[in-house]
Amino acid sequence: MASRDGAARRAAQVRVWSYVVFGAYLLFLVWLVLFKFAVRIEDVPRMRSLNLIPFRYGTETSFHGREVLYNVLAFLPAGFYLTHFHERKGILLGTAAAALLSLFFETAQWVLAIGASDVTDLIANTAGALLGMLAYLALGRLAGSRRMMIADLLGSVALLVAIVLLIVLLGANRA
Repeated sequence: MASRDGAARRAAQVRVWSYVVFGAYLLFLVWLVLFKFAVRIEDVPRMRSLNLIPFRYGTETSFHGREVLYNVLAFLPAGFYLTHFHERKGILLGTAAAALLSLFFETAQWVLAIGASDVTDLIANTAGALLGMLAYLALGRLAGSRRMMIADLLGSVALLVAIVLLIVLLGANRA
């Protein structure tokens, strides 16, 4: 009975840490998507544009392909953690939640005039979340019950990198 209580306590601790890491990830996502890593509000680019045609740009550059890839990568953790927190709800509901999160960001950029709202971003972000959900399921098959400890370790490292980046940016802006 004592070992069962200890296992339950460890599982609860892992779950709490998962929420902390996911919350930090969401803050990082807000900083990335809405504030473009700006450390002062004056540094946030002021623009408003709307593109409703998928994968169409005014001028074609190699940057657009990289931007799609970056969007996919940025939303991988969203899919991973949404699946973890709501595993029984299914991938369809998780994909819908990720699409709504992305739609929130795209809408906020347009309403606040702080970025380009683009349906391509919505598609890429949702695809990234879907890949994150599939990664969650695959890691479950490989690592079993240790899946979230591994994911939280990786998330914690990413969080530390983001904190260091923030400190470096704050230091560079003081000079």
